[in-house]
Amino acid sequence: MSNLLPPKEKHLLVRMYRTRLATLFFVSGAALFVVGSIVLMPSLLLLKSDQIILTSKRDTFANFETNKIAQSLAATVSDINARLAVFPGKPVTASPLIAGLLDPALRSKTSAIHLTAFSYDPGNKGTEAKIKISGVADSRADLLLFAEKLKATRSFTNVTVPITSFIKDADVTFTASATVPVTS
Repeated sequence: MSNLLPPKEKHLLVRMYRTRLATLFFVSGAALFVVGSIVLMPSLLLLKSDQIILTSKRDTFANFETNKIAQSLAATVSDINARLAVFPGKPVTASPLIAGLLDPALRSKTSAIHLTAFSYDPGNKGTEAKIKISGVADSRADLLLFAEKLKATRSFTNVTVPITSFIKDADVTFTASATVPVTS
């Protein structure tokens, strides 16, 4: 095959074919972009609607968690107030020791011990404070177990339960006395 075109026209013809090829690539790329955009539009709309739904659910759960935490704090505060209500007379802020006495006594009690009252005497400066714990035990054995648990704690010393508390077999009314060591 012989080429009868002069080199100048041959060069113009190659340039024209390359321009057409580049134009074809750009037009087909633009067409693919348009078709792809049209095909992906429903997915985008679905994602946007899911985002709106999930955002509303997140806000609902956030409000629910906030309310749950607020209720938990309110229950804790009312529990603390109920514990502190057993100390009539002196304000609770009079001694930081009072808060430390409630928890060991409450941890020592079992479900068979029903506490009804606490009394606290801070004593004079340098002397031991005294505490009295009153309540009702389901049986003598439960009362004895409670007294042993109180003795085992480091918070109380000289734990005594009067012998008169052991007269009845069931529904034993008691008042246990203990001293609180002075910490310097």
